[in-house]
Amino acid sequence: MRTRTYLGTDFKVWRRDQSWLWLVPVRGRARGVIGAAAGEIDAVREACAAIDEMLAEGDASARRRAAVESSGFDWAALLARLERYLARLCPASG
Repeated sequence: MRTRTYLGTDFKVWRRDQSWLWLVPVRGRARGVIGAAAGEIDAVREACAAIDEMLAEGDASARRRAAVESSGFDWAALLARLERYLARLCPASG
């Protein structure tokens, strides 16, 4: 099993039977992305593409969070209003 690094993310590539497998762990979580390819170069290319995709998703998530935080809304108050509205609409049977 070989460990490689792409854009600061370590990933593993190894051969099993007729295929090359790759694993990109997700930082800080007990999960990752795994795949299979016909050759080592293809496995490395696919792992790097997976890392690119994860980084792009992280950037989009950070942008969405920043937009929500800078919107000036009092989200707690809005959610409390929604909860009261739904409680009136669907009263709990008791």
